[in-house]
Amino acid sequence: MNRTLFRSLRSSVCFIALCASVVPAMADTLNWNNLGTDFNDAGSWSNANPLGPDRVPNFNDIAAFNVLKLNDPVFSSVGTTTVAGIRFETLGTGYTITGVENAFLGVGTSGINALNTTGTNSITVGLLLNFDQSITQAAGGTLNITGSIRFGNGDPTPTTITIGSNTVANGTINFSPSAAEISNTIQFVTHVNATLPTIVTETVGAGITKSGAATLTLNGNNSYNGATIINAGTLEASATGGNKALGSTSGVTVNSGGTLLTTTANQFGPATPLSLSGGTFNTNGTTQSLGALTLTSSSTIDLASGATVLNFGDTSTRTAGTLTINDWSGSLSGGGTDQIIFANALDPTFLSNINFTGFSPGAVQLGDGEIVPVPEPATWVVGAMVLGLIGAGCKAGFAPRSSAATEAPRTAGVSRSGRG
Repeated sequence: MNRTLFRSLRSSVCFIALCASVVPAMADTLNWNNLGTDFNDAGSWSNANPLGPDRVPNFNDIAAFNVLKLNDPVFSSVGTTTVAGIRFETLGTGYTITGVENAFLGVGTSGINALNTTGTNSITVGLLLNFDQSITQAAGGTLNITGSIRFGNGDPTPTTITIGSNTVANGTINFSPSAAEISNTIQFVTHVNATLPTIVTETVGAGITKSGAATLTLNGNNSYNGATIINAGTLEASATGGNKALGSTSGVTVNSGGTLLTTTANQFGPATPLSLSGGTFNTNGTTQSLGALTLTSSSTIDLASGATVLNFGDTSTRTAGTLTINDWSGSLSGGGTDQIIFANALDPTFLSNINFTGFSPGAVQLGDGEIVPVPEPATWVVGAMVLGLIGAGCKAGFAPRSSAATEAPRTAGVSRSGRG
């Protein structure tokens, strides 16, 4: 991805938007007429407005593909061509929009809307998504977006990108760009699953906010350094090969209705803080090392199957709520299959508000910082009974024996599981 070119293109798009707001231009729908292959040639377009000239769509126009495909459009010009929106309406064989190297399609607030109920449309040319917009596909059709994408316009206000619809049935949207760059905080509202590769930025503080019920997968070695906030749905961190999806973010917050899912090990930077504010951290049986844990509202850590080792550094704190830990299969003495270890000593109030599912409320912190469930009352009762019997035997001058007569009274009525 040519960042210098992207910065230039972003400035151009923003300038065009400013001019459009100062000097209103006619907004038309320009229909692809299949008379050529060049997107940047006026002869390839027919104006739906009988009073308007045939021309290349501009920032105010909708570029529409509503006739049976004969020719795929190709961006022939290096630089950016900006339209208000893209609309696919053709049934059957769909279109593929491509471009020469360093050609980009800027899309305005009308977004990308595929209304076709059959067939597949694809966009492989680079995209500039500088403004709040939606990307939708009607049920029955397929939309592929696989080129590089630049998100945002550098403005302090977050840019919202909505993928799919939450009001009508969705078709298939394969949103998997080859590269991604953000220039300000981007709020992804995912109503269908989407994937982002390595995310880079030259804007300090640019981050990711996740909303919508579907899953957003981050599978690259991301370098954005702003906050990562999960408000709804699932944010999946799944970088491989030693890469870290959340290695540079300033912190991760999981709010109520949100889930952070790690499907591969070591997705965080060693000092990345995690704030659980009503949401769920699903480790999926992976090992993770990160910074401090802050609990601000009742939340869950789900260890799932496999062997999870969580290492929290710095000073972890609780301001409110209960931390529930599901699927723990560790050892009460520590060092078991699942381990949750804190670098600092947790205060008694925090420990009393940690619940391991299937065990008595509360947690105990061992000498190495690992927390384990409070042993169940039956365990303490059995221990006391055994100690009492041993003490009584010693007072009577009995030596321990292994005969059945000795063993029967010791085990009678006591479960081997220690659960009574």
